Amino acid sequence: MHSARELTDCAAQVPADFGGRTVADTSNTPDTRSPAQIEADIKRRRDVLADTLDEIGVRVHPKTIVGDAKAKLASSIDHTLGKAYVGVTGS
Repeated sequence: MHSARELTDCAAQVPADFGGRTVADTSNTPDTRSPAQIEADIKRRRDVLADTLDEIGVRVHPKTIVGDAKAKLASSIDHTLGKAYVGVTGS
């Protein structure tokens, strides 16, 4: 995996280090990048897309969802038991 990046829903949130224009860019300014720069931009965007898809895959994997639910449940039970212990013992 490449460096972790935050998932975004908006083309305006694409980091500026990609160069070139985003899909949402509707300006009429000409693209002055060389073919090599365009290919490098495509590769970087492909790598980020692959990382994003990997992250989505991890987040929606059933084991991840079950693990998160178990952790949340265990946390709430521990918190509830801690309150009950303090209430009974007075400490």
